[in-house]
Formats: sequence, structure tokens, C-alpha cells
Amino acid sequence: MLLQGSPSVRQQTAHEEPSARPRGNIVAPPVTPSVRGRNYPPITWDHPSLGKVVAEGIGGITKTTLLLILVGAVFIGAAMAIALVVTGVVSAFGVDASAGY
Repeated sequence: MLLQGSPSVRQQTAHEEPSARPRGNIVAPPVTPSVRGRNYPPITWDHPSLGKVVAEGIGGITKTTLLLILVGAVFIGAAMAIALVVTGVVSAFGVDASAGY
């Protein structure tokens, strides 16, 4: 088991991997002119100013704040609607909830 990588053991094996044998001269396919020379336009991008970056940041903060306020108002409205439904059901059973206070 320890001698598997030694040169004496490698000489005894007659089987070689078929991919290890040389295959002769391999000729590469010719390069077509359309692949050889491609001209790409240079990569360009806008260089934003500090004012533009700040304005976009404030715009994003404003949108997020308004969205949070809107979601909060929807949750408060839903809670009030649930409270009115529960109050209506309790008073329909004839229970006076204010008597416990």
C-alpha cells in the first residue's frame, strides 16, 4: 500500500491510460477574418455629480418614508376595523364591555 507511488511499482504496470499516449500532429482550425479583428466601441458612462447623487438619495429616502407611513396607516385602519367588528359582535351578545372598567 505504501509502495503505490514508487517508481519500481510503476514499471511493473503494463496498462497505460489511452489519453497519455501522443496522438501525432494536431492541426488547429484556421482563424477566420471575422473572428480575428472585432472593433468594439469604447465603454462610456455618465459621471454623476454630487448634487445628482444626493438628490437621488433623498428621493429614495422620501419614497421609503412615504411607503412606511402608508403601510402604517393601512395597518392602523385594519386594526380599527377589527376592533369595530369585535365590539359589534360582543355588544350583539349583550355583554357591556365598559362595565369591567
